[in-house]
Amino acid sequence: MPSKGGCDSTTPMYALLVGNNYASVPSITLHGCWSDCDKIAQTLCRHQHVARDHVRLLRDATQSQFQGAVRDFVALARSLPGPGTFFFHYSGHGTQTPTSDSRETDGLDEDIVMLDDRKKTYALVSDDWLHDNLVAPFAALAPRVRLVMFFDCCHSGTVCDLDASVARPEANVFCWSACQDAQVATETQPTGGVFTDSLCRTLLAAPLDEQTMTVDAAKELVERQLRPYNQLLNVVANGPATKVRVCDMVVPKKQ
Repeated sequence: MPSKGGCDSTTPMYALLVGNNYASVPSITLHGCWSDCDKIAQTLCRHQHVARDHVRLLRDATQSQFQGAVRDFVALARSLPGPGTFFFHYSGHGTQTPTSDSRETDGLDEDIVMLDDRKKTYALVSDDWLHDNLVAPFAALAPRVRLVMFFDCCHSGTVCDLDASVARPEANVFCWSACQDAQVATETQPTGGVFTDSLCRTLLAAPLDEQTMTVDAAKELVERQLRPYNQLLNVVANGPATKVRVCDMVVPKKQ
């Protein structure tokens, strides 16, 4: 997959990986999300120049733990004196809830699912919260910083609300979602999330900063693996992205 002519970057890279099996709540327990995060961590460290001490991994995170980790992630990006690349991966439940927000044309918010502070039931994190506390702060750091997000969960197509308010002439925030808003994401045993598995076997299996294929071509590569599961991958960004090279997705241009 890698080809000559990539970005050849020494940009520091960091990752926040969240995997929720909900082991303490039998009615919603999953089985492959912890292993999804382990798989992503191993792949990022092996192929994407991410140092092991630059990876933070949360398992069965509570809402407050997750939100605190996101705020720490943003603070780290703001503190860097130079460019940086940040990976975010979430594997767990996704759901939808009714909203009166006119920006949601289907009348539904897309939410990811954490545990409550006592780990006795679930607690939702809305797409609005993700937009305001993860997407918008990183968009404000353009073009110095890149954020590449992966959501392996149901109903994740527009889970980050990448709208005009965070638009930039050159995209610096990219969101790869396992499926469209009205679809569900598949978990199999022993594979785990099929989206995560396909990422690790295709897109992330070679250094991103060496890949000169377009984001559009990379999307097709991953989506091909998802076709047996009736999942349509969604890839969005806060600026023009489909013809952007993969290496430029992860490496800020020198100023």
